[in-house]
Amino acid sequence: MIFIFIIFLSLFIQPHDTATLECPKGWIEGPFLKTCYKYIAYPLTWFQAEFNCISYGGHLASVSNGFLNAFLLGAAEEADSGSYYWIGGTGVYLPSNNFTWSDASPFSYQAWGPSQPGPDQFITQQTPGGQWYTFPYTTPLAYICEILQGSGGCQTIPPTIASQTTEAAEAEPTSSFP
Repeated sequence: MIFIFIIFLSLFIQPHDTATLECPKGWIEGPFLKTCYKYIAYPLTWFQAEFNCISYGGHLASVSNGFLNAFLLGAAEEADSGSYYWIGGTGVYLPSNNFTWSDASPFSYQAWGPSQPGPDQFITQQTPGGQWYTFPYTTPLAYICEILQGSGGCQTIPPTIASQTTEAAEAEPTSSFP
């Protein structure tokens, strides 16, 4: 009787989708937490880089431990020979020497270089070594974006507004009123 019940249930219960999430083309899979990373060599200021990462559906990379710090360093060294790149740490609007990540994750790990943090409020990672340094946000640097697997990784492009043609702009308004 139990066997018949199991067969009956199997006819109506569909297996759930067990497909694994993957990183979009051009992104690399992170070491854990189903994250994807993209090193972008084109230099932008910290805010421009953060907004670009947001357009992909993520943020500048946040670093939660030494293993992830080393992973990001390896990705940067493999992609480019530049010496500094933006990560998501910022101390803007916080008391001196207090920092947070742009994705609001806990700032529990630190990898400061000598005499750091400095007076600036935005965090870079240095290659080689992986140590962190603060820079002015206006400094154009390469950067690393972080997204969750399956979140797309495609940039969202703002819609364009079609301009009126001269003919439509010069047309007399019509009215159904006498």
